[in-house]
Amino acid sequence: MNNCSIKTKMILLTLLFALGMTGMLALARYSADHISDLQRAQLQISKVETGMLTLRRNEKDFLARHNLKYQKKFETNYQNLQKDVTALQGLLIKSGIDSNQASQLATVLSNYQKSFTDIVNIQKKLGLDHKSGLHGSLRDAVHKAEKRLKKLGDVLLLKDMYLLRRREKDFLQRLDLKYQKKFNRDFAAFMRDLDTVGPGPESRQAIRRDMLRYQSDFHTLIKGYEKKGLSSKQGLHGKMRNTIHQSEDLLQSLAEASTRRIEDESQRSSMLNWILSLSLLSLLVVIIYRIASSVIQPVQSLSQLMHHVSNHNDLTLRAKHSDKKDEVSSMSRHFNKMMEEFHSMLSRVYDSASQLSSSSSGLNNVSQETNERVSRQNIETEQVAAAINQMTATVQEVA
Repeated sequence: MNNCSIKTKMILLTLLFALGMTGMLALARYSADHISDLQRAQLQISKVETGMLTLRRNEKDFLARHNLKYQKKFETNYQNLQKDVTALQGLLIKSGIDSNQASQLATVLSNYQKSFTDIVNIQKKLGLDHKSGLHGSLRDAVHKAEKRLKKLGDVLLLKDMYLLRRREKDFLQRLDLKYQKKFNRDFAAFMRDLDTVGPGPESRQAIRRDMLRYQSDFHTLIKGYEKKGLSSKQGLHGKMRNTIHQSEDLLQSLAEASTRRIEDESQRSSMLNWILSLSLLSLLVVIIYRIASSVIQPVQSLSQLMHHVSNHNDLTLRAKHSDKKDEVSSMSRHFNKMMEEFHSMLSRVYDSASQLSSSSSGLNNVSQETNERVSRQNIETEQVAAAINQMTATVQEVA
């Protein structure tokens, strides 16, 4: 870098700064995209959770109303939910989060759908209303027996039958097997009373047949409810409830994992940005210092040299670093060349002055000699004039 020009150094510094900023922006963009993928995964988890709640609502609606339209809604929403789970798996893989829990969730949802379908099928057998399934058969049998008893007008048997109906209603309202025991006990009492105080053989046989059918349907109904589940923790209800809890646990685990990953990625991105920023800043400070030193020191040296030359009139001084290729070195070389030319020119002037001084001395000697000669000639001329004057006087005297 010492052999580079200042312009080149500035260009390199600018390029380095631009590369550093580009790297920081690229890192920030990568981190933002990665966090965005994690946030999309988190939103997808929320969407799956909403789909789960929708299925639960369809399930509750069916269990409360026994209407098959809720089964159709359940199936439609289940298919949409499975698509959302598949999309979630893709986002988790893209975000670098373990997708095994999402796969387990898909399996759990499939089990949930199977359990719900089994409950629907059992409910169809039990009866979607009081006129269908075992409920309808039970109602039909007891109504036939009730009509026969009312026709006979036997108060004791009617009382026994109404007590059986009460046990039936108690069981259907509370789903407690103790009412099955009470039903069996009261049914045995009814059959004893039927044999004791009942009507003729033909009517007794018809009533017995209807009541035995009623008893059989009631026991079958109880078995169906036992299979379905007498409480939320038993039978298919319990199985479905456990499946729901598994799905909720998996969703919560996925949500927590995505939240932790977003926090970790945010911290990592922030740390990398700080490290890169500090590294770039440190590098720029070092390079700027090097460049400034490579410019300022030669300029100061050259300035001091010029100041010394100007104060001491010493033309023998020369600038250093003249072998470099930057602008300051070029100035130094030109300064040295100028000093050499000044020195050479002054040397020639000195030589010319010396020659002129020698010539002036010679001319002065010649001038003095000439003056002496002129002086001697003047004297001689005066002597000749005196001689002539004397001769003239002598001539006059002779004349």
